[in-house]
Amino acid sequence: IIPWENLPYGEYAFTFGSIGGATLLCIIGVICGLTNDRLNIYRTFPWLIIVAIASFALFLMGERFFVPSFFVVLAAVSIFEVLLIMYFGVLGVKGYVPIGFAFGFSGAFIRLGIAVGNAIALYYEANPAFAKVATEPTSLLFVCVLAAVIIPLVRQEYNITQLMAPPATESSQEHRIKELAAEFSLSARETEIVMLIARGFTTDNVAKKLVISPYTVNTHIRHVYEKVGIHKRSELIDYINRTGSEDDKA
Repeated sequence: IIPWENLPYGEYAFTFGSIGGATLLCIIGVICGLTNDRLNIYRTFPWLIIVAIASFALFLMGERFFVPSFFVVLAAVSIFEVLLIMYFGVLGVKGYVPIGFAFGFSGAFIRLGIAVGNAIALYYEANPAFAKVATEPTSLLFVCVLAAVIIPLVRQEYNITQLMAPPATESSQEHRIKELAAEFSLSARETEIVMLIARGFTTDNVAKKLVISPYTVNTHIRHVYEKVGIHKRSELIDYINRTGSEDDKA
């Protein structure tokens, strides 16, 4: 909605805004790398929404604030895009969704958001009379939507942190799985397969490593599900991680 002629760098403004977003990402990455808590980046979600709301507020204050509004929101969007790809990537690696789905959905979701935003902007540009009346209410509407998103996002912060947590070290993970095997009377082969699944192996990878067929692997996995009382891979991984978290707290 902000005309290019109102920006000091014209068509290059988007490039400079993207560089600003990349710089912020590097700064966040350095901070996360230097601190003990390496999950800080995911706790920026609510703050990024606040930044987006602030950019709308700047936009509504008039043309002299168009430039900071543009660069602030572009930096926030750049960070959101990277975090979204990372989030779905972790979901795929941990077995919650297929890798292809995670990759495709994250990319499609981002492109869809850009398409919708551009479509609104182009419609307003083509209909200046309507834009004059509707731009401010539209911005206020987006502010309200973003503000409403903050509350459930903050409530889910702990779950996001747990989900994004790095996998347990191999020794502690093995200890948990051995306890699981003893509790539910898993066979040696079933325990071995659970070990590999917990490390991120797919069914085909497990089959190749153990020199058995994928069908045999699936049969063992099905028996594990029946013994433990779960229905899918993500539930098994959740159970192992949850058991480990409880042990750590104890």
